[in-house]
Amino acid sequence: MANIVIIDDESGVREILSDTLAFYGHRVTQASGGEEGLEAVRRERPDLVFLDLRMPGMDGFRVLEALRKEEATQGIPVIVLTALNDRAQMVEGFRRGANDYITKPFNRDELLARVDAQLRVQRLERVIRESEARYRALFERSADPMVLLDETGLVVQANDAAVSLVGSGPQRLLGMRLIEVLNPDDRDEFEAAVLGAFEGSQIPIFETRLVLIEGRPLPVDVDLHPIEVEGRRHLLLHLRDIRWRRSAHVWSEMILRYIGDAVFITEGRGIILLASRSAAELTGYPRDELMGLDIARLHPPEAVRQWQEILPSLVEGEPRVYEGLLRQRDGRMICVEWAIALFFVDGENYLIGVARDLTERKQLEEQLRQAQKMQAVGQLAGGIAHDFNNLLQVVLGYCELLLVNLPQGERMRGQVEEIRKAGDKAASLTRQLLAFSRRQVLQPEVLDLNEVVLNMEQALRRLLGERIDLVTILRPGLERVKADPVQIEQVILNLTVNARDAMPEGGRLTVETEDVALDEAYAREHPSVRPGPHVMLAVADTGAGMDAEALSHLFEPFFTTKEQGRGTGLGLATVYGIVTQSGGSISVESEPGEGSTFRVYLPRFEEEVQAVPSEAALFRLPRGSETILLVDDEDAVRTLVCQMLQLCGYTVLEASGGEEALQVSERYEGPIHLMVTDVMMPEMNGREVAER
Repeated sequence: MANIVIIDDESGVREILSDTLAFYGHRVTQASGGEEGLEAVRRERPDLVFLDLRMPGMDGFRVLEALRKEEATQGIPVIVLTALNDRAQMVEGFRRGANDYITKPFNRDELLARVDAQLRVQRLERVIRESEARYRALFERSADPMVLLDETGLVVQANDAAVSLVGSGPQRLLGMRLIEVLNPDDRDEFEAAVLGAFEGSQIPIFETRLVLIEGRPLPVDVDLHPIEVEGRRHLLLHLRDIRWRRSAHVWSEMILRYIGDAVFITEGRGIILLASRSAAELTGYPRDELMGLDIARLHPPEAVRQWQEILPSLVEGEPRVYEGLLRQRDGRMICVEWAIALFFVDGENYLIGVARDLTERKQLEEQLRQAQKMQAVGQLAGGIAHDFNNLLQVVLGYCELLLVNLPQGERMRGQVEEIRKAGDKAASLTRQLLAFSRRQVLQPEVLDLNEVVLNMEQALRRLLGERIDLVTILRPGLERVKADPVQIEQVILNLTVNARDAMPEGGRLTVETEDVALDEAYAREHPSVRPGPHVMLAVADTGAGMDAEALSHLFEPFFTTKEQGRGTGLGLATVYGIVTQSGGSISVESEPGEGSTFRVYLPRFEEEVQAVPSEAALFRLPRGSETILLVDDEDAVRTLVCQMLQLCGYTVLEASGGEEALQVSERYEGPIHLMVTDVMMPEMNGREVAER
């Protein structure tokens, strides 16, 4: 979808253009004159502008000139609107900066093709600009010193790292021959390598010596890369400080002392001279890439400030320990404990930094806090539910006594029944609170979760509706668990309702079972879980998903992301209570826009399977004598439903489609009290049958 501004003094043209573009998903802003249109473009910063050239007041030519003069709008493509015989206008429009034109009256297909072409060109230009900016930034911000030489050997460009390495301002490098800052003994070899690289020879990385501004030699590795800049041949030089090679025995001794953690040794300005293997593993950089890298690259901005505040206070032999963030190669931040110390070798100061990953410790601390919070909330909820149940028992008991003594038709009887209904709802809430607090009485049986899911499948499909597909992935020969079958059904039902509400526009719900083995690592993350064989029940949806803030409160009672009036906030709290009371655990994975997956893990149990009562056995079937019109194009379904209704005493009229249903209703002389119809049928759907 593109953002488009239309500037035309003719309202009819504007409306036709606007309706056409809006129909194909574009966002359109209209302007009836030049000045109004110019303000709209400045305000909206659109992807494309349609501009009529002939307008009273400020005409299209002046608008074009204004757009092309302003930096913020000069890159926006403009399609001018012109008459068929107005070729001079069209040429002048191109001269003033138009990108394309379309003649009035316009053809819809031509209009859309020109719009698509301009938007495609704009996207390509944006990609090119971003690519150029990205490569320029890579050169300028690279931690590796880089220098660009022309064919005469002059330095035409040097990044900050190269300037810092040489130890002077850029004026010392730019415009001079690089050999002038080399050790005289190394210049012939360097010139031969540069000449060979320009002639196309493959030059291996070689060592040379820079002469720093104070006259001290600095050994570096040089890597030559021929490149073309603005049609001319250049050489890109990568320089790497290799002083660490000259004092390897010192570094080796320091690394061996701290071998268990990530160790970095830097020179005084923060350039990494040596890094341990564990440092490479912690940061994600290969060891050879860490060498020569500014250690500030491993710190986000706030951590760089923290590092810079600590450095001046360092005293040799007195390490400083603090917690901070470390940025890994892929951009992720991890919490580490730093121990840094200052030391001197041959009169020069160096830093040694030892970093210890605190990620696992922080996760365990957060899990402990969350478990303690849930325990405290559960105790509070259980206590409230217990006391409230006692009060409800009195209220509901007296309601029953009153109803026994009040005859049918008595005015007060209806009021007492309303009180009882409200009490029953309150009792339902307290039962959910008791489930969350793990104080309900369970009746565990040895179960096959596959059988539980299959027995509930039809009920779940009805609950989800026709816009949500239900997919079951059940592992054959699934191991058994010991749990209360009614409560496990409640878990599946609550998770299904939660998933349904997350997919108001439809989607897919997947219920999966699997045998799994939970290891020690998972058990450490979930203190209530014992490692070993478990059976997994997963419920995954393709809904809206949740952010980290919602996930942190997900199983707390009365927490809900739904609008007011839709849910009590106890559904997932009940699931959490049932699962944990059953000896299991529950985890959830979710991202905004990516759906959610809940995984319930129950310990495996080795016994014979107990049959779970089917859904039909849980309800008492109603009876009646009325006439029902049954409409369904599936013969097997229609026959089954017909038999069930007839078993309950109803008279059933059958029809295999909409037309037959209309004919049956016309022929039948008695009253038809109810119609039961399938929604999706060929030729005439259920809604159409009902309306006719």
